[in-house]
Amino acid sequence: MIAGLDDGSGIPETDRDTVFDSGYPTAAEGTGVGLTTVQHIVDARGWSVTVIESEAGGTRFEITGVECPSRTPAQN
Repeated sequence: MIAGLDDGSGIPETDRDTVFDSGYPTAAEGTGVGLTTVQHIVDARGWSVTVIESEAGGTRFEITGVECPSRTPAQN
């Protein structure tokens, strides 16, 4: 899982189902396409993204289904 969070005002629980819709601005000067773009990228890779309240009271975005290949140190 990958998570990003903030301690801002958060996204109301009633809006969490629509926050990824095109045209939903999370800022007064926003265009409402940022989270839609995130949703498209996540969908294209077969992952899932959810939005919940963060421990700090803001918003937490969780992306699940991400597989990271194991890395080995470079051979010299």
